[in-house]
Amino acid sequence: FDRTKALLDMGDVHVTAMGGTGTFSEFAMAWEVAYLHYGHNKPLVLYGSHWRKFLDAVDKHVLLRKDEYRVYKVIDKKEGVIEYIRDLSSAEKTWL
Repeated sequence: FDRTKALLDMGDVHVTAMGGTGTFSEFAMAWEVAYLHYGHNKPLVLYGSHWRKFLDAVDKHVLLRKDEYRVYKVIDKKEGVIEYIRDLSSAEKTWL
């Protein structure tokens, strides 16, 4: 928990790539924090097309509010992640 909290506190943008249970845990925590602080949350990026299948399964088997999906962005290619981060406007940088 301490490591994840430090990552969430220190990072300006959270990018989650493929990983194991630790990655899943960190993603879930970042997702919840982003949802709870929506409007003042740090951007949450899911890197890789594999996240779409994962999120489809979550949608089918977990009770979520529709607005919980608005806090992350799935980006398939690393160039897209870099472009997204570079293009964040100062208006979107509400955590600064």
